Amino acid sequence: MANTKQRLAQKEVGNFFMKNPLESNKTQDGAALSGTAVSTDPDFRICKVSPKDDLYTVKIDKAQLFQLLHLHFTILNNIIKYLALINVWRCLHPRTRDFTFYSAPHNSHSRIAYVYVSQSAISNVTEAKIVPIAWSDHTSVFVSLHIPDRLQGKHLWRLKESILSDGALCSKITDAFENYWIDNLDESLSISMLWAAHKSTICGVLISIVAHKNKVFRNQILSLEREVTNPDQTHKLNPNPQSLESLMQDRQNITTPKS
Repeated sequence: MANTKQRLAQKEVGNFFMKNPLESNKTQDGAALSGTAVSTDPDFRICKVSPKDDLYTVKIDKAQLFQLLHLHFTILNNIIKYLALINVWRCLHPRTRDFTFYSAPHNSHSRIAYVYVSQSAISNVTEAKIVPIAWSDHTSVFVSLHIPDRLQGKHLWRLKESILSDGALCSKITDAFENYWIDNLDESLSISMLWAAHKSTICGVLISIVAHKNKVFRNQILSLEREVTNPDQTHKLNPNPQSLESLMQDRQNITTPKS
């Protein structure tokens, strides 16, 4: 564990995960990193920072729930305060009401997904948002963090083998091969040179195909998320049977393949 702490301490931004706040060894290891720029993305399974702010329920006895979880709140808040960590999303959205988990049996919304950074790294955060609850009963917090003075490693491109199962894309690749040899096959050029050059040409074609496919996929995801954003927010603010039915219908519409 000492070697692990040493490696993390040498990094400008370390990342650690504390699943159970009662595990003292993880708490001590995390505290040892308090002098570095630390980011955490825990899923604590309970609302720990501010129950009144992070939990909204209409069925559970709040007084009984808060009393039961008081010990957990205290321990977790002490850890966060000791490490001087900042809740990124709440810092950038101090007055926004949003949640990352919905419990259908209890008809309650809560935030169990958090991203924390140390005070020295908060200025590098460029964006923080809660993704709409579109596919299941929970979602995540998306954070963009700019880390200056970092040299990017050389990117090694690899073929995404899943595109080979797409008949239309395979036809484009086959055409690219045929066109290359038709256009470049010349007796004055050595076969070894043509063979070496064709690799770069075909690689460029593949990169273009994959980039276009990824762009289409991202646009589809963004479109689907936009479709459920308004119903999701409506249900969070007013969790009644009507808003839940509307939300579930929208989710079913975007998850059911269209003919």
